[in-house]
Amino acid sequence: MMPELDGFALLATLRADEATRGLVVMLLSARAGEEARVEGLAAGADDYMVKPFSARELRAASTAPSAWRASAANPPNANRH
Repeated sequence: MMPELDGFALLATLRADEATRGLVVMLLSARAGEEARVEGLAAGADDYMVKPFSARELRAASTAPSAWRASAANPPNANRH
């Protein structure tokens, strides 16, 4: 849990700011299930992982978006909104 904002509010703030909108964002949540995952991705997250997860799984997921970072002009969620 984050003390000031929830993940969705932080994500909205990042996506609204031109300086941060191209950052890759992975939501880490205790909310499981298809509906929660779809909600997170629809909100603009690049990935959604459900707790608990292993360090190995997190490392694998966090290295996958490295190709997206190389293409900041065309962020992966450009067509989701």
